[in-house]
Amino acid sequence: MRRVARGVLVVVWMSVMGAGRAPAQQMARSSGPDADGTLPALVKIAGEGMMASHTFDYLTQLSDDIGARVTGSPEMWKAVDWGVATMKAMGLENVHAERYSMWRGWTRGTAEMEMLEPRKVRLHVDAMGWTGSTNDGGADAEIVPVNVFSMDEEMASTARWKGKVLLVVAKGEPPRGVDTFSKFGALLKAAGKAGAVAVIGGQGGSHAKGMNLTYTGILGFSEDFEVPVVSMTSEDQGLLERLMDGGHTIRVHVDVHNTFTPGAIDAANVVGEIRGSEHPEQVFVVGAHLDSWDLSEGTTDNGTGSVAVLGAAEAILRSGVRPSGPSASCFSPEKSRGCWARSRT
Repeated sequence: MRRVARGVLVVVWMSVMGAGRAPAQQMARSSGPDADGTLPALVKIAGEGMMASHTFDYLTQLSDDIGARVTGSPEMWKAVDWGVATMKAMGLENVHAERYSMWRGWTRGTAEMEMLEPRKVRLHVDAMGWTGSTNDGGADAEIVPVNVFSMDEEMASTARWKGKVLLVVAKGEPPRGVDTFSKFGALLKAAGKAGAVAVIGGQGGSHAKGMNLTYTGILGFSEDFEVPVVSMTSEDQGLLERLMDGGHTIRVHVDVHNTFTPGAIDAANVVGEIRGSEHPEQVFVVGAHLDSWDLSEGTTDNGTGSVAVLGAAEAILRSGVRPSGPSASCFSPEKSRGCWARSRT
């Protein structure tokens, strides 16, 4: 749900594993590294990874020095340059950035909301990625509920949404056999066409996790929405739902400003290789997405994954052992048992 076309940091292990995969029951009977001769190499690699790793240093550089890196943003390009430089410094081969095109870029601006009636309360919101803006100065509007479990019925009468803020709720039983998220984009497009001021409920009717945390992400794949869509903290969204269930009319002031690029933009994946001595056409790929959302430093999602890829590659390089590919006997049918799991290093 949160994923947009995104930059990926990839390390390619050349010739680590064979092209064919042995059945799971055969793999389970593999004799293991102690018997197949790979244990000494694995011990060296594990030792480098445990005792001489720079992984936490890489995480600090990515999180603190670069920080948040939305796909296609200048900060993401800093991360791409950092990834290339880091891979080259550790000795990976064929290090390069592979550019690709995104349909549209997006930059977060500001998002504010205040309940005006039945009492004044500041509400905590953040915009969802690749969503639009209110008019300058924002707008005052009444909140109306929209049940995500009855989207067809809701979209049959969208005229009532004009000039309103829609609060997405999940009431009753979810429809069977229906992917509500896949239809949620149609609801948002209908809301924009109907003239809704904004939509509350970036999670598609569920609440954000945590009591005072919003959620960010996108609401479709290679899609954007002109209507402002915000995530609200669970505490505040619960308040609005309780007031609405109690029969209160709720009016809010909402002011959201984000920026789209006028057209397609470039992003990039970062790639490096560890080449083996046999069968260089066979590959094993390990990767993690290098970009992040922008309400934090992108450490957990997914700085940790990116630096784990780098740390694993560095451990292999520093160990002094290199992949050589599966032994030839592994490809003969009568001797294939477990070879997928036991490719030599």
